Amino acid sequence: MDWIGKVLVLLRFLCDACPLIVRCITSMYLAIDYTFKRVRGELDEWEVASFSEQYKRRLSLASLYCNRQTEDAFYQLFTEFADAVQRVTGRSLKMLPFHNEGTLRCFVLDAEVAQAQGLGRWLLTINNPAISGIATSDPLEIVQYVMKTCRVHFERNIDDLPNAIPKSVIARLKSIIGMCSANDIQSWHEFCMNSPYEAVKNDLLLTNLIQDWYQQKVTHPWILPSINRFLSRIDAASWDLTPSHTNIVETAHASRNRETAIQKPILEAIILLFHLYSARERDNVAVRELQLITEQCVMPKRWNGVAECEKFSMQRQSWNHAKKGARNQDLASLGELQSQHTDLKEKIEQSLQVQKDLEQQQCDTAQAPLLRKEVENEKEWRRGL
Repeated sequence: MDWIGKVLVLLRFLCDACPLIVRCITSMYLAIDYTFKRVRGELDEWEVASFSEQYKRRLSLASLYCNRQTEDAFYQLFTEFADAVQRVTGRSLKMLPFHNEGTLRCFVLDAEVAQAQGLGRWLLTINNPAISGIATSDPLEIVQYVMKTCRVHFERNIDDLPNAIPKSVIARLKSIIGMCSANDIQSWHEFCMNSPYEAVKNDLLLTNLIQDWYQQKVTHPWILPSINRFLSRIDAASWDLTPSHTNIVETAHASRNRETAIQKPILEAIILLFHLYSARERDNVAVRELQLITEQCVMPKRWNGVAECEKFSMQRQSWNHAKKGARNQDLASLGELQSQHTDLKEKIEQSLQVQKDLEQQQCDTAQAPLLRKEVENEKEWRRGL
């Protein structure tokens, strides 16, 4: 097949996993990421995964394969994915910001510009301003209502700046993630615009490293709102209830690569997912577990949710803090005892010296009885220590 100039999209669903897919589209978010290891050739794998709070587990929903990473290609990927969900489950992919129903609140993506543009175009096709109250025809504006950029990808992009930039400046660039006031954000913009760090590019052109990085963020106005809660158009509850990373789909990549190996031709890669026992059985086991949980109300990983993990993390931090506090108190007591020991040792040495002097005087004077008494007094004093 001649793929030049064309966008080819292949979609893989496990039909037996229809209940799993239904549970995924009732999750609060979908994490999507490209993986380049498993398939060899022009096609790359675009994986969709989520975490079900109801079942406390990661659910890998679909794998799509595409030979382009353009706005048109990503628009087609989102369109094909939504259409496939409708065909397989009989239920449309409803998003809370646009339909005022459903539980799906946002997409968590990496910082790929074309992917955000394609998502924005697809969102325009499902948006009804009369229902959502979102009256815009700008794909780069509408995407801000549902898109979060993976914080790890964003920070990694900053870490890739040349080593000539001090760590304090790198930390300042990353600080935009947690800023929550207009004054702080304005100060951050001014810092980036006035950056003095320059470097030679291509042995010819003098360029400002930070200003170039910053200009890319300004040129694409959806980037900063997608990593900063204060700037985002996502409602506060949805922002707080969904992660700011794509770890859930990154771990799905690793699991899939272990099962099917990597650098497979596209046909073999897809066939392996359907016929390789470990991959097929993994999906079937997931479906059976969901059915058992629903029917018998018994959950094997009931403490595996985000809220539970955060609770246990806070408990561990509290315990570690208490242990450190007790250790610091013990160290302080040890220091005090060591100081007392040193003082006592000095006093004993002084007392021994006094005894030695008195014994010497005892031999040289007629006041021997009195001196002997003083010697005995010194000995008695040391015994009292």
